[in-house]
Amino acid sequence: DFKEIYKSLNKSKFKKNSEILITGCGGFLGYYLVNFFLIYSENLNIKKVIGIENNLTKNHWLNKTKKKFKEKFKLLNLDISNDKDIIKIEKIKFNYIIHAASIASPTFYRKFPIQTIKANVLGLIKLLDISVRNKIKSFLFFSSSEIYGDPDRNNIPTKESYNGNVNILGPRACYDESKRIGETICYNYFNEY
Repeated sequence: DFKEIYKSLNKSKFKKNSEILITGCGGFLGYYLVNFFLIYSENLNIKKVIGIENNLTKNHWLNKTKKKFKEKFKLLNLDISNDKDIIKIEKIKFNYIIHAASIASPTFYRKFPIQTIKANVLGLIKLLDISVRNKIKSFLFFSSSEIYGDPDRNNIPTKESYNGNVNILGPRACYDESKRIGETICYNYFNEY
């Protein structure tokens, strides 16, 4: 998979000595991206990958990566929805943000609904504000097909033009709705800034 991703990338988009901040780096996709960028760091002109993880769901996948790439990988135990931690993040130098921090497992987001909403809404806004103030090169928000909720049969497979059918009080709503508003927030930041 890494080879296919690398082949499809526009390598000229990466500035020399780029530094990438990846939130949620202990989650499945965040972990995958951390390792991809570290493995291809020389080819992509990446100087450093900074991983942000709050360890709420106790993933320990990063220990091996930390040992293997100690010169190029910096792991920080921070919460992106916490103002004190955001101040620490803003002091770090980086050119790109990949916002993958969110509890995506139904088991965990049902256990931590408020934290799920905070990561997807408050954390997102705080990171976008940092992006605007520091004029970073690019921002990527990890959304989810869950924004479409429970489409009727006529909308499966689901097109991006479908507006969704989400139960705002359902057991998945904390994740679905926070990802939905996250897309709206990103759209408006893009248009305004």
